[in-house]
Amino acid sequence: MFMKLKYRQLIAINTAINGIIDYAEKNNIIYKAKFSLFLIKNKKKIENELSILNDINKYSKEYTEKYEKEYIELLNKYSKKDENTPSAINLYGNMSLVIIDEKKLDEFNSKIEELNKKYPELAKEKEENLKRYNETLEQETEIDLFTIKNDEIPDIPVSLFNFIEDLIDY
Repeated sequence: MFMKLKYRQLIAINTAINGIIDYAEKNNIIYKAKFSLFLIKNKKKIENELSILNDINKYSKEYTEKYEKEYIELLNKYSKKDENTPSAINLYGNMSLVIIDEKKLDEFNSKIEELNKKYPELAKEKEENLKRYNETLEQETEIDLFTIKNDEIPDIPVSLFNFIEDLIDY
């Protein structure tokens, strides 16, 4: 079914699909072939469409070797970690999340300002890339996604079901 969706909506659907797949793997669930194909085919189509975001989100070698390296060091130093999250960067499906320790937030922000002053051109590169990326997230694209009948959907967490609701044929 052809749909007009914003890129941010495609990311949400893709994250939900990855979450449904992860849920099955963690709980030793084997979905019926039709539902599995529904997930895999849509995942491939969406990831192909989202590849435009990878092209936008490319940085110079200098940015990667200097700014990003120091930025990640700051994330590791100031992020909230515990036995469940030993790393600053935690992966959730195909997304990453960093939580800065609220007690260290002011110091972290100060260090980021210092980093931006140390590398003003690289900080500008990051800002421009983020602006382009965020603008693209709001752009619509037309994509042909597969649908599935509601009686062919297995039990999945409601939080994941919500994001694939538009792909369900009632």
